[in-house]
Amino acid sequence: MCSSKCVAMYSCTGVLFLLFVLTLLNTQPFFVIGVDNVESAKRSAGGAAIMFAVLFLLSLASMRWSNLRRNVAEEHGGYRLLRYDDYQADGGSGSSRDRSSYQLSDQQLFL
Repeated sequence: MCSSKCVAMYSCTGVLFLLFVLTLLNTQPFFVIGVDNVESAKRSAGGAAIMFAVLFLLSLASMRWSNLRRNVAEEHGGYRLLRYDDYQADGGSGSSRDRSSYQLSDQQLFL
């Protein structure tokens, strides 16, 4: 399985390459061999560059999310936080009036 860093590098490379192709199609389309309809090629290259850019942003968000989960696990000794209701469902004890408090569970956070 590919990691978020791998996807980010791939999509960044794709964006840069397609921006180069788009610039080439805008300035000197006669250097690109085999293109019959330059306008259609420009639209295709621009759309693909946008899709690569969106993929890049999603991979950055995924890396950030993983980093936040890792930091929370480190702050709490490798344990994940559960809402009080979840803690009660697991058989924990506590007062029913403090429903917004958080308790540590016995389950470790899998990264």
